[in-house]
Amino acid sequence: MMKIGETPGGAPELPDPKRKIRDRGGVVSAKGVAPERVESAPAFSQALFHATQATAHRALDQIMDELARQGERLAATQNFEELEKYKGLVSEFLKKATQGIGKLAFSDGGAPGQSARVHILLKKVDAGLESLTREVLSKQSTPIAILARLDQIRGMLLDLYK
Repeated sequence: MMKIGETPGGAPELPDPKRKIRDRGGVVSAKGVAPERVESAPAFSQALFHATQATAHRALDQIMDELARQGERLAATQNFEELEKYKGLVSEFLKKATQGIGKLAFSDGGAPGQSARVHILLKKVDAGLESLTREVLSKQSTPIAILARLDQIRGMLLDLYK
């Protein structure tokens, strides 16, 4: 008795590699080999890159809005809890912004000295946060002085973002 898939000689029938088949797009290729689709790859990767970039910009814009609200609360209350929330938002912003810059630098080759510019801005933001911390902890700063420091930090973050 023969089983399903067996040939009378005992060995299963192997596909002929020289036999040509057509896919749904009408492209002829050898059996088992996928036809090349070079035309759609760049368009898809560009669309994916732009969608990812737009999503990253929306996320950074949202964090900047949260930073503005948190900065106003910090200037009004001047307590350590609000300062920690503000620092956490700045840290989140820097993490997302530098990840995006790194991806752009690797995909486009980056400009010479761009990495150095990012490091300098990160150090300036860190120094601004340290001075803001000193001002909040001293409890002798006016809300206007704290708002001025917050605007300075926001300006550096926008330089990094744009």
